[in-house]
Amino acid sequence: FGWYGFNPGSALKISSNGYANIAALCCVTTTISAACGCITACFTDMLVNRLKTTKVEYDVSMAVNGALSGLVAITAGCSVVTPG
Repeated sequence: FGWYGFNPGSALKISSNGYANIAALCCVTTTISAACGCITACFTDMLVNRLKTTKVEYDVSMAVNGALSGLVAITAGCSVVTPG
C-alpha cells in the first residue's frame, strides 16, 4: 500500500483546484500499471516454461515480481500518464 501513499500523496495540496484530479489519476495509473505488470510477467513466464517443458504452470512469485516492476515503472510518471 506504500505506492498509494507515495504516488497520490505527492500531490500534497489536494485542497487547491485540480489536485484532487491529479491524485485520482495517480491512483488509477498506479493500479493499472501493477495489474499489467502482474499479468505480463505471469503469462510470459508461463509461455517460456511451456516452451521448455510443454507444461502449463503459473508462478505466483513471478506475478508478484511483475506487479512490483509495474509499480516501480509508473512511479515517476503516474501524474502525467493517462489510461486509454
